[in-house]
Order: sequence, then C-alpha cells, then structure tokens
Amino acid sequence: MAFTETERVQIRRYMGATALYQNQDTRLESAITTVSNNAAQESEVRDVLLVKLISIDAQLENTWPQATAAAARDVKVDAARGMVMLRSEGRRFAKRLAAILGFEAPRSDAFAPATSNPRPVSSGSGLP
Repeated sequence: MAFTETERVQIRRYMGATALYQNQDTRLESAITTVSNNAAQESEVRDVLLVKLISIDAQLENTWPQATAAAARDVKVDAARGMVMLRSEGRRFAKRLAAILGFEAPRSDAFAPATSNPRPVSSGSGLP
C-alpha cells in the first residue's frame, strides 16, 4: 500500500524538505515511492515515522509547559533535560528514516530547539 499524502508530508518534514521544490529535487520523492513499493521497508518507515517521530514531537509539546516551571510543590522538575533527551532520540530516528530512504542524513534538523537550516535554498538538489 502506497504512502498517503499525509505520510508523505510527514516524511518530508522529518527529512527537512517540503513539497514546494519537489519538481526541482526529485530524489526524495523517488525514494519515498520506491520504499512504498517494498512492504517491509514501508512498514519500517511507518513504524519509525508514526510511532516514534510523531510521538517524540507530541512529548516535546507536552513537556514545554513543564520546562517553564523550575519546581512544583517541592518537586523539582528537570523538563529541560527531558527535552534534550527527546530531541536526541528524534534526531536518531530521523537519521534512521534517512538511511531507509537512502540518504546519509536529513536535510535539516526537525528536532532543533529553533528552526535551523544553515544551507541556502539552491536551484539544484538540496538533499545530501
């Protein structure tokens, strides 16, 4: 079963790409289509993507309010350390997703504390 358009958007997000330039850089789109034709690889991507990456994103969002509180009712909260660990795990799974798709690494870090993409947009292939 092929990836849904929603799944393709999610894959692009964690790979640091958008559909905006997919006609100029077809490598990622081709890789997504190729993987979707292999049931085992498609299943692994869905497991990495839906179960782990999206879960980590949700946990980061849920942890953010705790990060603003240093202590609550005499219980110290180290949400910042938890967020660092979640981001690290997110990066690990995003790199695994990239490897499944045949890339060395994602184009940019979806788990950076702030949006980061030090590479300027080029007219050629932006993916490594």
